[in-house]
Amino acid sequence: MRALLAAFVLLLLSGGAFAQDQQTDDHAEQDRRYLERLLQEQKKAEEQPEGLTGFDALLAMAEKLVKDQNYDTRSSDHYRIQTDDPNINTRKALALLDGHHAFFEKFFAGRLELGAQAEVGRVFLFDSFHKYNKLLGTDLSRSDGRPAGHYLGGSNMCVMHTRSGDGTGLEDTLVHEATHLLVDMRLNPRGAMSPWISEGLATFFQYVHQDDEGTFHPSRIGDRSVRIQRESNYRRGNARNRLSAFKRAFRKGDVTVSSVVEAIDPGQFYQLGSAQTPRRYEMGWLLIHYLLFGDGGAHAGKFLAYFEKELAGEAIGADLYDAVGMDAEALGAGLEAHLKGLKAE
Repeated sequence: MRALLAAFVLLLLSGGAFAQDQQTDDHAEQDRRYLERLLQEQKKAEEQPEGLTGFDALLAMAEKLVKDQNYDTRSSDHYRIQTDDPNINTRKALALLDGHHAFFEKFFAGRLELGAQAEVGRVFLFDSFHKYNKLLGTDLSRSDGRPAGHYLGGSNMCVMHTRSGDGTGLEDTLVHEATHLLVDMRLNPRGAMSPWISEGLATFFQYVHQDDEGTFHPSRIGDRSVRIQRESNYRRGNARNRLSAFKRAFRKGDVTVSSVVEAIDPGQFYQLGSAQTPRRYEMGWLLIHYLLFGDGGAHAGKFLAYFEKELAGEAIGADLYDAVGMDAEALGAGLEAHLKGLKAE
């Protein structure tokens, strides 16, 4: 009886509540089979698999946590998606990732040298918030500021909680975290990157406009039409709303170029729970947009040359000013003029 009760508690903690499962009309039989599997799993050690450390241990834990009665997986040459969320259309999710991968390659072709992708990207989409936090080593509640997704830096793993993005776009989160992964795996940073470039690039790709035919338009900002959740609460206009929020904050002086570009300590930049953290992401995104496309593309070559130095570990933070020939004040003035004509699709 104790084992049965323990299995039932474990089931509730796993986020796999019986009433939410829609795989079969025979709920009693499904519950019985799942309980049997939980009892079998109780016989296995809860600790990390023997002999595994670091990312290997995290990968093994993710593989174990994601496999429940709603488990689904799908793979391509570049990614393997695994989920415990029955609301995820893994075919569409994989198509989104593969389309972004192709666009990432096309975007940097002729701009920067891309290395080969040595490993398949591993993407875990958790319906269970308990599992998501357990994997990441914390026990935060949904109200404590846990982001909807994480790329585990230095690995080939992206982890997301599928319900944290309700209304704000799991698709956006997926592209954002996949960009972090591709920067690490294809651009191969050999030094610490400025947080504003790391998050700015991920947010830039997150909000590149994708039209109804699936074509990406690098200089245009907007949402994408694909939906990877079968029942989606996605609200269009995320890119437009974030652009508008940044414009207001920038005009009021709530966020400045220097406070973001020179924040090379991650603690300065991220500040979990701070109302200004989204504005820092947006500053990175829109500053990159200005340096690539503003003033007729006059700054793109200098910025990309600087970015190469960051990747090589030869520059960071305020080194940007000398590289592009503008101090913080001049960059701010250029960005302000650029923003006046910038709209979201």
